[in-house]
Amino acid sequence: MSLKKRLVLPGIALGTLVVSGLLGWSVGGGRLDGSRDGLDDDIAKYVRVMNGVRDERTRRPELDARLSALLDRTLGADLEYVDSRVRGLLAELLESAGLENGTVSTTGGTLVETPAKREFSRAPSARSYRDEPDFVLVGASASGRGSIAEVVEFLHGLDAAGWVKRIDSVRLDPDPSGRRISCSVRITTLFVPGAEPVGDRPATRPGIRPLGRYAEMVAANPFALEEKPEPPKVARPPQPVAPVTLPDPLSGWILTGLVEGDPGKEAWCRHLPSGRTATLLPGVATTLDREVEVTLVDIDADIATIRLGEESWTVLVGSPLQRPAP
Repeated sequence: MSLKKRLVLPGIALGTLVVSGLLGWSVGGGRLDGSRDGLDDDIAKYVRVMNGVRDERTRRPELDARLSALLDRTLGADLEYVDSRVRGLLAELLESAGLENGTVSTTGGTLVETPAKREFSRAPSARSYRDEPDFVLVGASASGRGSIAEVVEFLHGLDAAGWVKRIDSVRLDPDPSGRRISCSVRITTLFVPGAEPVGDRPATRPGIRPLGRYAEMVAANPFALEEKPEPPKVARPPQPVAPVTLPDPLSGWILTGLVEGDPGKEAWCRHLPSGRTATLLPGVATTLDREVEVTLVDIDADIATIRLGEESWTVLVGSPLQRPAP
């Protein structure tokens, strides 16, 4: 038998052995039916979970520090105390800013459940974790009235205050002139039941800007209307004053009678408004109204001649003593 024929049989046997080994390794490793890929996916998922847990454990101190800093800015650990504190702080801000008619009110508490509630089982042992609230929200409102400088000071003080809060709304209602403004705000604060703040609460929150940044806006007062200058006053020319003409002091006196006999001539007169009487005698000055002195000059039948100063005129019985119109 030749050497070539002697090597064929062992080669066939070796090849069969190699092929059988490869088939067995593939079937046993799940490479032919896909089960190996499923196992690899599961392993990769578990590796990711373990890496995530490791990362969370690494970041836990930082998260605890942030949570502790937030708790230190809360106002307390129970609703009654937090309600009282937020009222007092808002009232202090209103008073320090100088706002008038300040009012403060709260709206009670709203319980916020943990978002991880679904992750806990219904087993009794997990109930305390499942039902434990995350925090409680407390709403409050404040209002007051003042100048724009006082309103801005109040809003800045509220925004800068170190205690934790969210400013939900701000409303400004100026009066018609814009000089006085009614301001009302609504805020929300929170606390964690049973978790007392242990650190010192900062007086102002980080990153707050100074009040002076609003100086230009306060000086401009965008709510105030421009005051129109008053028109110049034009001096009116003086109106001529009509001369006051006093009534003739003799207009109220009437010649009632004439007498000629012993002891001489007389002219009887009567003042109609007052009823007073007077007798005029020849050559004798008789004082009537307003120091007017009248003198009887002569009598002729029922006509008398009288004189006032340098002027003389005649008067008929039953007629006024006043001088006749020119």
